[in-house]
Amino acid sequence: MGLKHSIRRARRRFSTRWLIGSRLGQFILAALLSICVIFPLRLGELVDMGVWMVEAAAFDSEPSGDIAFVGLDEDFSEQPLEQQADQLGALLQSLDAAAVKDVYLDIPELGEQLSKSSGTYDQAELREAFRTWDGGLHIVRRTSIAEDGTVTLQPNWGKALGEPRSVAYDEQFDVWGYTWYSRRPSENIDVGLPWYVQSLSGQDKRIENTIFVDYTLDRSAIPNWSAQTLANQSFDVDKLAGKKIVVGSTSGVVAIPSELSVPGPYVAILAAESVTSTWWSEPLTWPPFIVTLLLLAVAVSLSGTSWRIAAYGVAVISPILFIVFDGLTAATFSAGVAFAPLGIFALLRATARLGAGFGIDQSTGLQTFDALETDLARNIAGEAQPLIIARIHRHEDIAALLSESQRVEFVCAIAGRIRAFDKDLVVYTNGRDRMAWRMPGLSRDELANHLRGLRALLSQPLSVGNTLIDALVTFGIDDSQELRPRARIASANGAADKSDEAYHPVVFSAGDEREEERLWGMGLQSKIDQALENGDIYTVYQPQISLADGSLSGVEVLVRWHDAERGNITPSFFIEQCEKTGRMLSLTDTVLRRALDELSQVWASAEPFSISINVSATVLDDMRLVDVVERALMQSTIDPRYMVLEITETSRIGDMDMARAIFARFKGMGIKMSIDDFGMGCANFEVLDNLPFDEIKIDRTFVAKMNHSPLCRGIVAGVIQLGAETRARVVAEGAEDAAAIANLRRMQCPIVQGFGIAKPLSTADLIQFAKRIPFRQERSKAGQTW
Repeated sequence: MGLKHSIRRARRRFSTRWLIGSRLGQFILAALLSICVIFPLRLGELVDMGVWMVEAAAFDSEPSGDIAFVGLDEDFSEQPLEQQADQLGALLQSLDAAAVKDVYLDIPELGEQLSKSSGTYDQAELREAFRTWDGGLHIVRRTSIAEDGTVTLQPNWGKALGEPRSVAYDEQFDVWGYTWYSRRPSENIDVGLPWYVQSLSGQDKRIENTIFVDYTLDRSAIPNWSAQTLANQSFDVDKLAGKKIVVGSTSGVVAIPSELSVPGPYVAILAAESVTSTWWSEPLTWPPFIVTLLLLAVAVSLSGTSWRIAAYGVAVISPILFIVFDGLTAATFSAGVAFAPLGIFALLRATARLGAGFGIDQSTGLQTFDALETDLARNIAGEAQPLIIARIHRHEDIAALLSESQRVEFVCAIAGRIRAFDKDLVVYTNGRDRMAWRMPGLSRDELANHLRGLRALLSQPLSVGNTLIDALVTFGIDDSQELRPRARIASANGAADKSDEAYHPVVFSAGDEREEERLWGMGLQSKIDQALENGDIYTVYQPQISLADGSLSGVEVLVRWHDAERGNITPSFFIEQCEKTGRMLSLTDTVLRRALDELSQVWASAEPFSISINVSATVLDDMRLVDVVERALMQSTIDPRYMVLEITETSRIGDMDMARAIFARFKGMGIKMSIDDFGMGCANFEVLDNLPFDEIKIDRTFVAKMNHSPLCRGIVAGVIQLGAETRARVVAEGAEDAAAIANLRRMQCPIVQGFGIAKPLSTADLIQFAKRIPFRQERSKAGQTW
C-alpha cells in the first residue's frame, strides 16, 4: 500500500505537465536536452564558431615570431616547371646561407607537377639545394579527396630530389569555409609520417591529435617576406637566423576570421603558434557548461522574485565572462554549449507564460485553473464530481506582509492541509486567493460536513517562517450537471464570493438554475443602470405610527424593482449587486432625490413627518455621501430636521474615523442617524457606543417572535428601556398583527411599523393614508419630530 501510494505521488509530482510547466521541471528538461542532445550532436560548436569570430575581431595576441612565411610569386605555378624548380632551388640556397632552423615546403601545385613530370628537364640546381641543405628540410604532403571519395596523401614529389623528410597535413573546413581545428591525419592516410602542425610547433608532448586554431593571434605580426625580397642583395639575412620558414604559394588563398583572403599556408602557421599561445590544445567545454548550469539551478531554487532575476542575470553573464577571459588570456573555452540550457530554459519559460504555464503555477508548483478547465473537459463523459473552490480571506493583506518565499510557503501549507484526508488529491490554484479540487461520491450534507471539518483544520494557525498566521477559508461548491468547464468554475467561484466567515462558510451554487436565468444574470449591472434611468427601480413608503396617540410619525423609504422580463426583483439581490460594483452611492442619490420629490407632494396635503432613508454602511467611508444628501435636500422643500438616515449592516463600516466625520456633518445639518436591524449580527452595543445614533430600530426577527418567545420579548423590552434611558427614539419593525402591536403598546414602545399598520404604499396611497391617520397636534413646523 505504501509503495503504491509513493508511486502515485511520484507520478503526480513528476508528470509531463509538471516537467514542462514548472520552473524546476523546465530546468531539468533543459539540462537533459543539453547533455543528451546538444553535446552528442556538437550543436554548441555552431554558437562557438560565431563567438570565436567575434573574439578574433575583438582581441589580439602576439605570435612567438619563431615561424616565418616566405611567399612565392603569385604567378609561380604558371611558369614552366624547369623555371619553378630553378627559383625554388635558388631560394633554398639563400635560406641555407641565412642559417634558418627548418624549412617546410608547402607548395602543393609544384608537387603535383613534379610527381607527374618525366624528369627530362634539368633539376640540377634544385637537386643540389636539397643535397647540400644543412638544416631540416620538410615537404608538406596535404591530403586530397580522390574521385571515388577516398582521402589520400599527395605523392612524395621530393623523392627524386634526395629523399627530404615528408610531413602530413589534413586541412578541414567548416560550413563557412574556416578551419577551427587542425587534426592529426589518420594512420591509414599518413602511413606514419609526422604531423605537419606538431612538427612546425616543435612541441612533441603538448598535443595529441587535435589543436584548436587561435585566431586572436595577430596574423600580420607573423614575420613574412616574398621570395623576391630575399633575392635582393640588400636584404638582412640575419632576420631569418634560427627561424622556421614555411615556403608557400600566395596564389591559393583561404578565409580566416576577420580576413577573407590570406595565403593558404597561414592556417597551419597559426595552428602551430596556437600550441604555445594557449594553455591547452582544445577548448574546454565542461567548465563553462557546469558553472552556468549550477548558477541556473541556484536561480531556479530561489523563491524571491528580485533575487531570482538577479541570479538569472548572473547565469546569463557567466558564459560571456568565460568568453572574455578566453580572449584576454591563453585559456580556450567552448562556451557555446553553456548557452544551450539557458536558451532551452528561456524558451520553455516563455512558452509556459504564453501557454499559462502548461497548467502549473510557477511559484507554488500547484496546478492552475487552466489545468482544472482542461481536466474538467476531459471528464465530460464521466461522472459529474462536485467542484469545490476555497476562498482565502485577507489573502492580499497577508501577501503584502510576507516575502515571496513566505507567501509561497503559506499557500503550499494550505494546500497541504486540504490534502490531509487524501494525499493524492489534486489541488488547483488561481495564483491568488482561490484553490480548487474535486470530490466524488458525497451528498450535499456529507460534503458540507466534510468542509466544516476541513475548515476547522485550516483554522489552526499556520507557521510561516517564525510567524503564526490564521488562515480564514470559506468554500463555494458547484455540484450541478453542467458540462461546460468554464461555467462550472464560474459557478463555484460565484458561490465562494457569497460565502462569509461568520454565517455562511459553505455555500452551494444554484446549480439547477435554468440557462436563460444565468444569461439574464450576466447582464445584471447594465439592467440596473437602465432601470435607474427609466424608473423601473422606484420607491414605496411604509408608515411608522406613534403608539402613544396613533399619529403618523414618519415613513421609511423602500426600494423596489419591477423588471419587464422577470417581474419583481428582490431588493436584497440587486442592492447586493450595487454594493459589489460600486453603484451604491448612485443608487442612494437616485432614491433620495425621487423620495424627497414625491414626499414633498404628501407634505403639501398633510403635516410634516420624518423620512427614513436606508444608507449602506459600505458608503460611510466616502465623504461624497454628504454632498449627495446635501444636494438632494437643497433641490427639495423638505426640512433636513425631518430626515433620518438608517445605517444598514454596520459591521461593514471600514473606516470608523471617517464614519464619525460623516456623522458629524449630518448632525450639523440637523439630520438624525438611525441604527438599523439592532440586535442582529454586528448591529450591536459596540457600534451604538462608537457612533452618535439618534434612533434604534429593533430588528423584525425579535418582534415577530416575541408573542411566543419570552427571550425575544425580553430583548425587545430591553431595547425599549435602553432607548428611554439614552433619549434615543426606538422603532419596532415587523409588527405584523394586532397581538404584536398590543404587546409593543404595553411595553411603551414609541414607534412601530409593519404589515399590521400598513404595507409599503405608493405616493398616492400614502396621501390617502395620511388623511385617515391623525397627526400629533403638539408637533411644530420647526421640525421637532421626537
